Amino acid sequence: MYDLLIREAVIYDGSGRDPFTGDLAVQGDTIVAVGPSVEGDARRVIDARGLAIAPGFIDIHGHSDYYLLINPTAEAKVRQGVTTDVGGNCGYAAAPIGGPELEERRKLYPGAIRARSSLQPVGRVFASC
Repeated sequence: MYDLLIREAVIYDGSGRDPFTGDLAVQGDTIVAVGPSVEGDARRVIDARGLAIAPGFIDIHGHSDYYLLINPTAEAKVRQGVTTDVGGNCGYAAAPIGGPELEERRKLYPGAIRARSSLQPVGRVFASC
């Protein structure tokens, strides 16, 4: 018996192929079956007609560095299907930072900087481990 069976969803499998209507079964935290018709019972069944299933999305330039300090669970991203977020790729990252840049960021992101009393250069953080 599956823990979860999602039936009749439009499935985008991430391969680049056209989507198809089908079922997806989950056991624990693992997808164990995907196909046009998955056989078996489940503790919970979701009728997903008119809805879509897709792999997690990668946000390659989201500027979420400070947002994650304020809201570490990142519900807004997760609810949009983002499972991987690349940060700091344009030089505007939460760390390493210090001096005048730290003071500028304290003004721009008071909630984030208050959540972390000081953001130290990465080398100093690793040296203390």
